[in-house]
Order: sequence, then C-alpha cells, then structure tokens
Amino acid sequence: MSAERLPGGGGPAHDPDAPRGRGATTIRHFGGPPREGDGFWDRLRDSRLRVHVPFALVLLVGAVGFLRIAMHAWREGSAWLSLALLLAAGMRAVLSREQVGLLAVRSRTVDVLLYLGFGLVLLAVDLTIVGGPLAF
Repeated sequence: MSAERLPGGGGPAHDPDAPRGRGATTIRHFGGPPREGDGFWDRLRDSRLRVHVPFALVLLVGAVGFLRIAMHAWREGSAWLSLALLLAAGMRAVLSREQVGLLAVRSRTVDVLLYLGFGLVLLAVDLTIVGGPLAF
C-alpha cells in the first residue's frame, strides 16, 4: 500500500504529521497505529506477528508431543505429534497463504496432502503398535 506524496517531497497527503523531506518513510500497521487502551489481542490483530500464530500453535502442540515422548509416554507423545500435523493440515486448508505464515511451504494442495498424510500415518502407527501406555 503506497502513500500518495505531496508535491515538494512532503509526507503523505492525508497525514500532516508524517515525516517530511528526502527519504522520509512511513510505517503503516494493518489497522492503524495502536490506540491508547488497546489490549494485547487488539495489538496482535493489528500487527504483523499474527502471521506466525498458526505456526506457533503447531509448534506448541508438537512440543507437548516431544515432551511426552521424553517422559517415556511415546504413544501419547506420537499422538500429540500427529495432532500437530493434522492441525497444520487443517489450518493450511482453511487459511490463505498470507495468514498461515511458515506453514505455507509448497502449494496449498501439496501442503495439505503431505501434512494430512504424515499425520494419519503417524496416528495409525501409534494406534496399531501394541505395548506401552496408551493414556490420552
């Protein structure tokens, strides 16, 4: 989104307080600058960090899975890992490329098929191998 400049190298036509002069830059947020009294979720909605929320959720679920595996509950841990992959597949299928951030590696179809396929295979291995605790 480019801002229209005033003649003579001034700031954007709509903002008299914008930086002026040669090389002046303007920083824009999605919903404008944070207003006084905005909460954390309002600032997150308006920031560029929101793109990384889906990837952070997948990492969080995967970290729980690796933690459970480290605690010798490998079946429960691998179920958490398969849940992370299925969550990634769901978010990649529903959200746009700009919204999923680092989950978008290839085309949407390839990403969804791979995340879904690996998640289901891992879940099938987890549920079919006998022995070990299976406590969800």
